[in-house]
Amino acid sequence: MDEFSGYVYSWSGFIDYIRCFHVVKPVWKIAGSLIWLGTALSLLPQLLRIVQNRSSYGISPMFVVLTSVSQFLVVMNMFCLHNADFVGANQISMSRVIPRFLTFFNLFTLWYGYFPVIILLYVFFDMQPRVKRTREKFGIEKKEILLISVGFPIFCVFLYTFFHAMSTKHGYGSQFILGLGKSCGGIASILALIHYIPQFVRTYNLKDHGSFSLLMLGIQAPGGLTNAMVMWIGQGEHWTTFTPMMLSAIQQFLLLGMCLYYKHIRNSNLNNHLLSDKIEPIRFTDV
Repeated sequence: MDEFSGYVYSWSGFIDYIRCFHVVKPVWKIAGSLIWLGTALSLLPQLLRIVQNRSSYGISPMFVVLTSVSQFLVVMNMFCLHNADFVGANQISMSRVIPRFLTFFNLFTLWYGYFPVIILLYVFFDMQPRVKRTREKFGIEKKEILLISVGFPIFCVFLYTFFHAMSTKHGYGSQFILGLGKSCGGIASILALIHYIPQFVRTYNLKDHGSFSLLMLGIQAPGGLTNAMVMWIGQGEHWTTFTPMMLSAIQQFLLLGMCLYYKHIRNSNLNNHLLSDKIEPIRFTDV
């Protein structure tokens, strides 16, 4: 993040945006490109798994909405703290511009690509009774998902419109907009710290990951941690930008371990126990 007006570095009276774009080593550019590709691909398994199973079984709606809100707030954080980058990009060589835009595209893809999960939760609503989930709760839960599906886009449009309205009033590089960006990042960090709790609870109660994609977790957990390191060390981003990604990656590793435990170790031991109960013991008699 750069908090400067730019006039100090301009002899012609126009703002020089060169300092908005840090010099980034090639290794970080390559890492950013791979992360962007991995982010886009990691979202497909979750969408496909819900459609193939035709059920939202095992996915917590509260987790999905908190995740989407956190991801959108990080995108708004980038808009507020780096809006000058979009204006000054045409002044700077592509090699200096690419790293910053890779970061933005990665965060934007993560939010925009995950948004359809909210819609799929409603379309393929799980109608089967589960642990602590009776048929009486189905109607209420489905209405909640419908409210989330409609309310979340409205929230995104409202916040983005508010950003432009306040930018028009105070200036896109004003302290108000910088404060708004930091506030969005701070709230996103808090949500990133707690947004996996509903999914942890859902997985623990079901003892199964259901339609939750383990492949997505397996890609996003190391990818998210690497992306946070790229933003922190490689590009010097503000802590409110990379902290949500780092916190989410840590919890993704924990959830992945929990799901693998229930999928392979616990269920395998349980099946072996059930099979052993069905086998008649061998009785030895005296000859």
